[in-house]
Amino acid sequence: MASLAALLAIASHLQSAPAPANLAFLIGSWRSEEVSIRGSQEVPFVCHSVAKPALRGGFVQLDEHFEIDNNKYENHILFTENGSDVSAWWFSSASKKPIEFQGKVEAKNLVLTSAQPPLRLTFEPQNADHFKVRVELKVAGEWKLTTRADYRRVK
Repeated sequence: MASLAALLAIASHLQSAPAPANLAFLIGSWRSEEVSIRGSQEVPFVCHSVAKPALRGGFVQLDEHFEIDNNKYENHILFTENGSDVSAWWFSSASKKPIEFQGKVEAKNLVLTSAQPPLRLTFEPQNADHFKVRVELKVAGEWKLTTRADYRRVK
């Protein structure tokens, strides 16, 4: 068992600090109305999320939970930035391995892509209390919308 001194040292190392500038819009508690698109079928669901600075402010951690088709899911996404470059790792209860994303802020939107599977996440800040997200999958060279989400701050 770890000593109290060791646990306190770890905790002080992981204390929160301000979020990276390009990711600050994510910070807070959110409720999102979402639609999963499966061919011509659209399946609505609600997602609850909390995003906070993590690992001494070098990252933003977004934790989500939702239910779809009577199954419960969790997502944990870690974001970090290096100048205008943004990296993210999406851990999901639906997958054994995280998906790694790279991207940039383009015209106020955060656009991230992954190689495998070929996904594109587009975060579109609307104002301080609202942002939208599109999740797209590349099929036969074209981006196909798989999920759209409308995040509203919970006050």
